[in-house]
Amino acid sequence: MTIPTNPLDITQEITRLHAEFCSALADARRLLLLYALADGPKNVSYQLADRRVIDALDLLRAVMREQISQRAELLGSAAEGG
Repeated sequence: MTIPTNPLDITQEITRLHAEFCSALADARRLLLLYALADGPKNVSYQLADRRVIDALDLLRAVMREQISQRAELLGSAAEGG
């Protein structure tokens, strides 16, 4: 495997890795496993390699919560005729 040195190649590689990472997180069971590992090592041989993964997931959840709340407010306003 060659290490990219051209800024465009680096950007493409980061984008590829980002997509691969997001794809890996597309399974709800994997997310639950990550949150379980965030509390510390379990009786299996897995541990969370980097706490920032959980921080990023928490940030995504906060964004999603806000979007759901905003949609609910809009739907409530529309239902009330406002």
